[in-house]
Amino acid sequence: MRWGILAFLFVAIFINFVDKSLIGYAAGPIMKEFNLSYVQWGLVGSSFFWLFSIAGVFGAGLSDRIGSKKMLSILLMSWAVLQFGAYAIVGFPILILYRVLLGIGEGPFTPTGYAHLKKWFPPQSRGIAFSIFNSGATLGALISAPIIVAMIENLGWRTAFASLGLLSFVWVILWVLIAKEKPKGSMGWSEPSSPSGKLKWSEISSIILTPTCILVLFTCFASFWFSTWSAVWLPTYLVKVVGLTPMEMGYAAVAIGIAGAVISILVSYVSDRLYKKSRNNRKSRVFIGAITMIIGALFLSSSMLSKSAVLTVALLCLSKGFIVAVLAITPQILIHLLPERSGLMSSLGTSFMNFSGMISPIVSGYLLKLAGDNTTLGFNYTFLCNIGLLVIVAILFSIFARPDKPKKTMGTSAGVFQ
Repeated sequence: MRWGILAFLFVAIFINFVDKSLIGYAAGPIMKEFNLSYVQWGLVGSSFFWLFSIAGVFGAGLSDRIGSKKMLSILLMSWAVLQFGAYAIVGFPILILYRVLLGIGEGPFTPTGYAHLKKWFPPQSRGIAFSIFNSGATLGALISAPIIVAMIENLGWRTAFASLGLLSFVWVILWVLIAKEKPKGSMGWSEPSSPSGKLKWSEISSIILTPTCILVLFTCFASFWFSTWSAVWLPTYLVKVVGLTPMEMGYAAVAIGIAGAVISILVSYVSDRLYKKSRNNRKSRVFIGAITMIIGALFLSSSMLSKSAVLTVALLCLSKGFIVAVLAITPQILIHLLPERSGLMSSLGTSFMNFSGMISPIVSGYLLKLAGDNTTLGFNYTFLCNIGLLVIVAILFSIFARPDKPKKTMGTSAGVFQ
């Protein structure tokens, strides 16, 4: 049953990220229809995340109380309603409002998904489970590109959004009928039970404010900066800078998506094997995560120097895979810090990283504006910004994150993570 649960959540996050990336594939027709500038388009990309993080924390915290299965049902149904609402978008202000509301509906999904998987997979297998779950995001964002591009060109971008609403609705029906909250009987491993009382700041502040937790959050932030750039700007970059046609761009996005998913799963496999052998989170999670971020930054740097479209796409494949791989590692560290509040802790990572989703599109839009008519230079500015962020955070993460120090659990006065 656990693999069936994982398959359900894989499909759900696939839908989630098709929706997130569809706005990027529809950039051309939407900008043309509403006569939008690069800066305005940056606001469209950013608006999705304005309330995403707040909704993520509150929604995932609520899932700890009402159950992750019920919370996931509510979230997917809200997506269905909003995705059908794309037909009501008639101008820039309504487009912004639509993206804000969709961000609220999607904010709690990923941390709630992590919390649900935690009930079904033991610690030594969670890395690969989380990575497969995350690969649905990568594949949803990129492998669906040819279909989405064809739908946009032939049926319009509003119909493309509405089709996702239909998928979300079907998912909810099947999930309610088939899925379970948790395994029957003993899980075969020990886990602290989720508290039923109200959450107090004093219970978690001593963990959240440690260097380890803070650096995990900034690691999520740095990695997701590139993920957001990919969703909002990658299609435009591939067409205007690399020189691909819209359909070639779609197939290139598929290659980037597949490569990213495969690399992320392989990195998580190595991390899980190392954890199983050493039972040391610093060696298996922190060091592996920092190394993959730096490798991804190096490949991204190389892509700026490439003069070949094929080589550029290949380097972006490698960049995507290594940069996003750390997003399957960070929730494991956060859950390890306070396992009784797994939904809340994983939501901290997804919510904080989505602040980069709020900032990244706007910063990229202004950097493109700064370069004037030199679009290639503008996109290089956006790359350099992300590369610097990745390298600085990876170095600090590898030096100061120490998740294996004695921890505080709720109701005790033991030491905390450093």
